[in-house]
Amino acid sequence: MQPTKPEGSNLHQRCTFNRSAKTAVAVLTLFLQCSLVAHAQTAPVVPTAILACGTDNFSLSATNPAAGSTIKWYDDFYKTNLLYSGNTFSGVATQSVQYYAATFDNTTNQETKYPAMAYVFHPYKATLHATVDIDPVTNCHGSITMQSDTSRDSIILIPTDDAYVIASAAGTNYGSAAYAAIISSFYHSSSNTRAYYKFDLSAIPHDVTIEDARLSMTCTGGYANGNDGNIYANFVANDNWSESSITWTNRPPETVTNRYMYWIWRNNGSTFYLNMAGTTEYSPTIFTDNKLPYSNNANHPYYSPDQGGLVPFVQSEYAGDKVMSFALNSPGYETRWRTKEYATNLAQIPHLVIYYRYNDVVNYAWSGPNGFTSTQQNLTNVLPGTYHLTASNPFGCTLDTNIVIPNTVVATGFEDTICHGESVTFAGHTYTETGDYPNTFTNQFGCDSVVTLHLFVKYTPPGPSVSPYIVCQYDSVKDWNIQGEDIKWYDVPTGGLPLSPAPRMETGWPGSYVYYVTDQRDGCESARSQVVVNVNQMPNAPTVTTNKICINDLQDFRVLADSVTWYTAALGGVGSPKMPLPSNTVLTSPMTIYVSQTFQKCESDRTPVEIVPCCIVNVPDGFTPNGDNKNDKFQVISNGGVKVLSMMIYDRWGQQVYQSNSNTAAWDGTYGGTPAGMGTYFYEIVYSCGSSLNSSAKGSLTLVR
Repeated sequence: MQPTKPEGSNLHQRCTFNRSAKTAVAVLTLFLQCSLVAHAQTAPVVPTAILACGTDNFSLSATNPAAGSTIKWYDDFYKTNLLYSGNTFSGVATQSVQYYAATFDNTTNQETKYPAMAYVFHPYKATLHATVDIDPVTNCHGSITMQSDTSRDSIILIPTDDAYVIASAAGTNYGSAAYAAIISSFYHSSSNTRAYYKFDLSAIPHDVTIEDARLSMTCTGGYANGNDGNIYANFVANDNWSESSITWTNRPPETVTNRYMYWIWRNNGSTFYLNMAGTTEYSPTIFTDNKLPYSNNANHPYYSPDQGGLVPFVQSEYAGDKVMSFALNSPGYETRWRTKEYATNLAQIPHLVIYYRYNDVVNYAWSGPNGFTSTQQNLTNVLPGTYHLTASNPFGCTLDTNIVIPNTVVATGFEDTICHGESVTFAGHTYTETGDYPNTFTNQFGCDSVVTLHLFVKYTPPGPSVSPYIVCQYDSVKDWNIQGEDIKWYDVPTGGLPLSPAPRMETGWPGSYVYYVTDQRDGCESARSQVVVNVNQMPNAPTVTTNKICINDLQDFRVLADSVTWYTAALGGVGSPKMPLPSNTVLTSPMTIYVSQTFQKCESDRTPVEIVPCCIVNVPDGFTPNGDNKNDKFQVISNGGVKVLSMMIYDRWGQQVYQSNSNTAAWDGTYGGTPAGMGTYFYEIVYSCGSSLNSSAKGSLTLVR
């Protein structure tokens, strides 16, 4: 029920919260507490609802105590610990659930025989767990999930009225009796009795779910009449009765009968305890001081039945007029039960224990970054920041707290390798040296992340050292001789693809040609060095005054060229800037020498020059001395300048047949004035060409007639 402020009472509101956090997933636990505290307006036995939120201290006051009496405050129903003596109990903390007040007579030094009346304090306990999760996609958007973990409380209710009625005295009220009797009608209907109990449920806080209810009474005696020995609970819808006026005649009707069944074991007047719970479809478990099987001397049997038997009825009455009545009867037993007025101790007072749990009814009001607001319990896909939560419960208690979705900075990185002389542009910065370079980015979701560039700069070799190359026309460069680890050739200064294989520079056109060369190591390529190849024009073969000359005329020989080189072979050989034959060389046979010219380090083809002796001696290999004036004599034939010093002819046996020392020597084919015979003869001629050295010629000839 919603509490109202009673006339003359002091209404308090207090709230509190506790918070705890975990590292990986932030968990926030909120304890929202409110209290209903009963104030008496006229007497300690009259409860009045007081609303209190939180754990702050407040006061409990008993109004209109009896003259000469003092109110004593206890912590439980059984008055275990005395907390305070006085009409006003100050400094009450909200940690406790209930407080109990009893009237103490200062004259007699006795507490009233009536049970202590409870000032009931019902804290509203709602535990909220806030779980913060970060979106794995955005790495910063998060969600806040609020989960309620309401606590379970209990309240012990003492009956406002308890009495019994009997058919044999239908008009008599037994409300002041020391016991409530339940008598069987097995033998006679006039002996039939009912025990009536009424409970005020208004002290149970509103907005709860009742989970369990148990009735506890103390049996003072009884005996069996036979037949059914169970005790049945009969619910009564009409609560307009009182213990001081109820009789068999005016008793309210029982609307739900024989709903609950309990077994009572008589043990010759010893005390019984009856704990009522469970329905007929439940099977209660019975415990005794003696173990099973039961016997007539078993002491204090009591029940621990299945939970939930009274719950539907209590929940229905709690949702209605908050007053619950029921009557007990037994077809085959007579039992007597202590009433609240005549219990010898508080443990004997009949009482109803209600276990309840607060419903998860909390209102949420969120505010956050960029004007964010929400009334939802849970938040999803929200940006990082601080979110303020105001949570309120049905009692009007509020809780204010902040929940943070962290701006999760995701640290990532990547590696890059460049060569010396290159650069990397990252986040608007240009880097050229080895190092780690962190930068903060905001992604498309508005989240920050730190990305680190791990840059390594490798060594880049210098460009190869090269010199210009000179290549003659129609020649080629067969060995470039460029030093480096991995040489690459290009025909353009930038871009392009490497040439493979390296160029040979074979060309028939003179001019300058340009190539480019690099050195590459570990994937890093040097700058391109320019290679200049100059192709010089091949000069023509030199022109000479004559291509055939007598050795004695060399002084008149001319080569019409500069930088000439002489060779004795048409190809190869070692050249000389000087002619290999001086003019005073004596030749006995012709020879050919060669001459070339060189221009811009390019040598021309070679021009041949034939050099012949100045006096060439031709000796015929036969003659015909037959008088026809044709080849009738054997003699030396020369080009002039030849002087024959001697000529001797021999036959094949070595006999000299002719000898002359005349420059005009000629054999006519006779020997001693007689024609020599045909056949082979041999000659030996000595001659000179005007030099101091003589030459000779030897050979054979044939005489034919």
